[in-house]
Amino acid sequence: MGAVSSALAAGVIFYFMIIAASNIKIVLDNNVDEINGIEIDEEVKRLDTLAEKWRITYHEETHWSRVPTRMRAVLTSSVVFMSSSCYMLMMFNVHCFKEYDLLYTIQEHLDGQVINIVLPLGQAAILLFALSCVLLTVFLNWATKATRDAIRDGRARRTAEISAESPSPLQQRNLTIAAGEFDVEMELAGDDDSPKNDKRISESFSEQIESNKSRSKPNGAVAPSPT
Repeated sequence: MGAVSSALAAGVIFYFMIIAASNIKIVLDNNVDEINGIEIDEEVKRLDTLAEKWRITYHEETHWSRVPTRMRAVLTSSVVFMSSSCYMLMMFNVHCFKEYDLLYTIQEHLDGQVINIVLPLGQAAILLFALSCVLLTVFLNWATKATRDAIRDGRARRTAEISAESPSPLQQRNLTIAAGEFDVEMELAGDDDSPKNDKRISESFSEQIESNKSRSKPNGAVAPSPT
């Protein structure tokens, strides 16, 4: 009965999700002129420009050909450990955890210790998962530092050079930026001693954002604004 109820709830949620998405598309299609007439907030535009500048530099600094050998080993090890952990838990789950039912008790079936539900193979899988997360964190911290240093040292490429190239699928994706990266970008913007140069770079990145939006927006539809 529980499985049937869960399946029914999932079906209802999926149905309303489709209805909501359809209605949003209808509203966007029927109010193109009104939506286009909304002025872009200058503060939001400035923050989008900074985020786009960070995204482009991050993509270049973390290209596999530019990643140091040590960081390549860290990221590769993280992938191997995570993959091994997932395969162990999926293919040998009966050897990773003890069988435990809702009617079982800890005292009777786990010898009074909750941790006994994890078998030795399960402990190894959990350890591999933890190691993978630690190594991934190490790589992400290095990537953030490399991007920050590239922007601060002026090693970030000009937007005009990037716009002249064919945009990759990664560059065409919607902007996604972590809070930590955004804080770093704002810190860099605040430390710039050349307001004119910062303004010129900001305008250049703004032009690229508008150009990417115009290329990716279909006729008669409005591309959603980045949040």
